Amino acid sequence: MTQRAISANFLINVAGTILPLAAALITVPIYIAHIGAARYGILAVVWILLGYFGFLDFGLSRASANALGRLGDARPNSGRRCS
Repeated sequence: MTQRAISANFLINVAGTILPLAAALITVPIYIAHIGAARYGILAVVWILLGYFGFLDFGLSRASANALGRLGDARPNSGRRCS
């Protein structure tokens, strides 16, 4: 990998970190003004809990996406119900 490619990738990574931060610094005060600090606090706690408990997924998201993707190749049911 050349020095130029490394520099370009570095700048893309830095921009990917700074741009969401700048968007949050602009939009969060507006959002708090609309819904109130208490409601935003509850929302922030819910976001934190969802982030912490995301590790309990155990790959179910990927497995269900894989199963749904395979359904596209399946033959349609002829209207009979499985018993």
